[in-house]
Amino acid sequence: MLFRHHTLSAIVLFFSLNLASTLTLQQIHRSWFQRLSVIPVEDVLNNRRILNKYLGCLLRRTVCAPEARDFRILLPSILREPCNNCTERQRSSLKKIFEHVHTVHPGEWQEIMSMYDPKSEHQEKIINFISNS
Repeated sequence: MLFRHHTLSAIVLFFSLNLASTLTLQQIHRSWFQRLSVIPVEDVLNNRRILNKYLGCLLRRTVCAPEARDFRILLPSILREPCNNCTERQRSSLKKIFEHVHTVHPGEWQEIMSMYDPKSEHQEKIINFISNS
């Protein structure tokens, strides 16, 4: 009986932790995309110092600012489903980010894709997103 109680407690704890981490990821996703709606993406992309900090964070070379860290956390899910449930402004901003890094910083783009999509499962989808959005 004692064994069953501990097993049940462990199962409840496991599911509670998974639910909490899922909610946290959803909160990060919502928060990051809300910020994407208001930040001047072009200003960030044209500021070499800020862009290098973001790229360094994504490539795990530098310490991350909170919003860059959140983007790094979300990047695998964004690559799987680019702009799932985005507003038009968010879609446009994300497209600008991907397009800029892909064309202006192709070396970093390849490193990022190798790191976050090592099997190249989503690369074609992202290129289509950049081209067609």
